[in-house]
Amino acid sequence: IPQVLAAVYLGVVHQSGTVSVMSYLESQASSASAQQLSKFKVLYLMPCHSTPYFSHLHHNISMQFLTCPPLLSGRTEDAVFLEDPNAWLMANFAVPSTAQNPSHVVLFDVLLPRVHHWLDLFRYRQCASFFHTHFPDGRVGGEVLVFCSNSSNT
Repeated sequence: IPQVLAAVYLGVVHQSGTVSVMSYLESQASSASAQQLSKFKVLYLMPCHSTPYFSHLHHNISMQFLTCPPLLSGRTEDAVFLEDPNAWLMANFAVPSTAQNPSHVVLFDVLLPRVHHWLDLFRYRQCASFFHTHFPDGRVGGEVLVFCSNSSNT
């Protein structure tokens, strides 16, 4: 019986937030109008390969995530991001409320203290959160958070 309980916990509960967030985004995209869907852009500020992306989100929307291949500097984009998240965000999204900015930002709760200034400046509000694990570790937090642009209707 202990193995069954462990299997159920590890298979259904533990690290489930990254799949739950994709179901949420799928639901939001499905209920969006064609005009809203054209503005639906998701930015994932998570370690590489944290979510299942298009295998769960079956819409032609823009999704950007931190990449893992080494840049010319020899470092990865996610390593550069982690050195100074606000500087990276300002370099990539310099002007609040423009069409190029993401409509949704997805991140683990442990990153929030490091990016809340940018989220506030760009007028994002938390629109969803999902349990991920009872055992947060390093860059992987206990919850997956979704922030929505105030100009986004989704």
